[in-house]
Amino acid sequence: MAFAVDRGRASAQASPTTISQGPLVTSGQRTISVAGTGSVTAIPDRLTLAFGVATNSPRVSEALKANNTSAQALIASLKANGLEEKDIKTSELSINPQFDAAGREVKSYNVSNTVTVTVRKIDATGELIDAVAKVSGNAIRISGLSFAVSDPAPLLATARDLAVKDATKQAEQLAKSAGVKLGKVRYIRSGANVGPTPVYGSSADVATAKATPISEGTQEIIASVELVFDVSD
Repeated sequence: MAFAVDRGRASAQASPTTISQGPLVTSGQRTISVAGTGSVTAIPDRLTLAFGVATNSPRVSEALKANNTSAQALIASLKANGLEEKDIKTSELSINPQFDAAGREVKSYNVSNTVTVTVRKIDATGELIDAVAKVSGNAIRISGLSFAVSDPAPLLATARDLAVKDATKQAEQLAKSAGVKLGKVRYIRSGANVGPTPVYGSSADVATAKATPISEGTQEIIASVELVFDVSD
């Protein structure tokens, strides 16, 4: 997995971790408090998206039957194009009446079946979408596409290291400017942002598309820390 390292980005916090030694600050104690950030830019290697099929008929049994046929064809196409059973999950099944303009009489029934899939070969996603669209026709719906890094832990560790170095450098500069000596770290609080990168868009009919380009771009993994140092003359 390729990644590049940079520093000084805006921080984002999630699931903060706090480490402290003894009381944080006692009366008359002098400290320096700083906040640092570090980030790692990685290329996502996993993609999730939702494939759905929607059918409509005056009779609910007919709408459901047509939807079952389309959904089975969709899942079969996913498997035929390399997806494993563990990476295909039904995420929604709905049956909704469609009323007339006055909102009184049911004119038809709409059935929707959606499966959320995990694609581990991003460069094959375009072909997968085209194959599914071919078997599903105008019933196909695609939504909820997002990219992620499968194992962000080592990248997050690097980002934390950078965040601590950033905060320490600031503390050293402040201590020097103030004419004091920097002591031990008394308090550490950390946070991180390692969520997937969403690609926003509405459901789309792609049955007639000749090609479906997919670009994963990059994902930034950000760590932030707050450090409190003792100071002395």
